[in-house]
Amino acid sequence: MSTSEFKRDNHFVAQSYLRRWAGADGKVEVYRLLVGHIRVPVWRRTSPRGIAKHEHLYTMLTDGRESDEMEQWLEREFETPAEEPIRRAIAGQRLSVSDWHALIRFFAAQDARTPARFEETFRRNEEQLPHMIESTLQRFIAAGEVAVAQGKPLPAPDPLSDEERRFPLRVTVVPEEGGGGRIVGEALNGRAMWLWSIRRALTHPISHLLAHRWTILRPPSGKEFLTSDNPVIRLRYTSDGDYDLKGGWGVPRTNLMLPLSPSTMLFTEIGSALPSRNSRMPQKMYDLVCKVTIENAYRYVIGTGPDDRVATLRPRLIDEAQLRLEKARWAEWHAEHMAAELEIHTPASNGLPSS
Repeated sequence: MSTSEFKRDNHFVAQSYLRRWAGADGKVEVYRLLVGHIRVPVWRRTSPRGIAKHEHLYTMLTDGRESDEMEQWLEREFETPAEEPIRRAIAGQRLSVSDWHALIRFFAAQDARTPARFEETFRRNEEQLPHMIESTLQRFIAAGEVAVAQGKPLPAPDPLSDEERRFPLRVTVVPEEGGGGRIVGEALNGRAMWLWSIRRALTHPISHLLAHRWTILRPPSGKEFLTSDNPVIRLRYTSDGDYDLKGGWGVPRTNLMLPLSPSTMLFTEIGSALPSRNSRMPQKMYDLVCKVTIENAYRYVIGTGPDDRVATLRPRLIDEAQLRLEKARWAEWHAEHMAAELEIHTPASNGLPSS
C-alpha cells in the first residue's frame, strides 16, 4: 500500500453522517465545549471534513508494520452498508431486514469507536486487568502443577486465534535466585487494547443489539435533533432527576438512541414496547433527548444552526492551558502508542514469546 492510500486521518464520526446536518454551504454549526479564549465564537460553521477526527486514531501494528486495517474495516463493514438504509429511514421508506441490520451495525460501530469510549474503556481496564491477568495465570499454573503431580507432560497451549493474537499481552518467565522462576503477564492498556475491544464488540456482543426490536422516531413538528462527537446515547432512565448515560447493549429498560439526521432518530428501549415507526416524540421526551445529547457530547455539539439550550446546559470551558495540553496529547498519541505496542510484542530475552 502506498503512502497516499494509507488512511491516517481517522474520522471517529463519519463525514457522511455529519453532512446530514449541513446547510447549503456544506457546513454544520459547531459548539465547542473547550476553547482557549473568550473571543472564540460560541457557534462556528465548520466543514464535516475538519471535525471528529484524529491522526492515526485507529492505526494498528500488524506483522510489525503500521496498518490502517481497522479504518478500512469500519468503513467497509459498517459505514458504507448503512448509507442507503439511512437514506431510506430519513425518507420514511420501507426498511428490509437487511436494512435494519445495517442500521444497527452502524449504531454499534459508532458507539464503540469514539475517544469518549476509549476513555471509558481505558478506565475500566485499569480496574479490571490486573485481576484478569492474575486469575488467568493462576489457572495456567494450577493446570501445570496437576500435570506434574500426575507425571504427565505439561498441556500444550491451544493455537491462538486471530483475535487472541491481536490482544496486547506479553508473558515472560522471570528467573529467581536458587532456581525456578515466576510467570509475569503484562497487558498494554492503550490504543491496541481499545482496537481489540472494538473488533471483539462488533463481532460478538453485537448480537444483543441485533436481537432487539428497533424503531424510527421523529421530533415534534418544527423541531430538530442535535448530534455530537459522541452521538450514540445509552440512557438508563428512572426519572428526570435519576438517570445516567452508562446503559449497556443488553440491559433491560436501557434506551439506545442515535440521531440519523435532524429529523430522524434510531431508537429502542430494551425489553419494552416501542412507539410505531415514524411517530413523533412527545415534547417531554424530545426535551430529554436534547438534554442528554448535549450532556453526552465529548468536545462539541453539532446542529444545523445555533441552539441556545446548549450553552445553558453545558457552558463551555475557557482554558487555554488545558486546550494546549489536549492538543499536545493528540499530537503525541501515535508515537507514544506505537512505541508501547512495539515493546509489548517484542519477546523478552529471558521469557516466552508474546502472544
